[in-house]
Amino acid sequence: MEPIIQQVTKDWAVAEYLGGCGDFTVSRYCGYTLTWVIPQLDWMTRSSVAVQLLQFAFNATFSHPQFAFYFTDMSPDNFAVSSDGKVRLVDLEHVIVVDKYPEADPPANWKVQHQSFHDESVNGFAFSTQEICSHQTSDMNIYSICQGILSEKSDLLDGGLLHSPPQHMLDITRMIRECVSPPTGKTRFDIAQSIIEVLDVR
Repeated sequence: MEPIIQQVTKDWAVAEYLGGCGDFTVSRYCGYTLTWVIPQLDWMTRSSVAVQLLQFAFNATFSHPQFAFYFTDMSPDNFAVSSDGKVRLVDLEHVIVVDKYPEADPPANWKVQHQSFHDESVNGFAFSTQEICSHQTSDMNIYSICQGILSEKSDLLDGGLLHSPPQHMLDITRMIRECVSPPTGKTRFDIAQSIIEVLDVR
């Protein structure tokens, strides 16, 4: 299934599919993993990476006209960063595909946006495939990026991708906390868009 997903999502930040036969596939080299390169990246580059990650989360959720793609293993080991700072998801094996416009009658709460539940006691993040598939839209991709990669409490990156922000960007830490656990009246999509806008004018 992974080569099919690569081709369907080829205009987003995924590794380019070059060909395959049977169980063997070839993808374009995209650079070292984010886990490997992050100690070498300055604030400006890390900000750019964060923007690209969030834009990918939006694309995976909204850009395809028929399907939403929820990647359940968006760890820093599965993203690569090229020498010119371009980010690509290189492992697309674990994905939930939701038909946004099914022919069968959808569940009762189909149009209600699914909000991922954040539990401080859980190491990493938990998700329910059934819950995600019961809604036309879920914020799981955004939650996965904010909680697993950007957050200061990330168990995958010590201090999170956006650790040690410059003085004029200190508010970004609060915004990421809100993205992980949104306050009443805010959605992760709105918060993530605000983070993109703030980082884009860094």
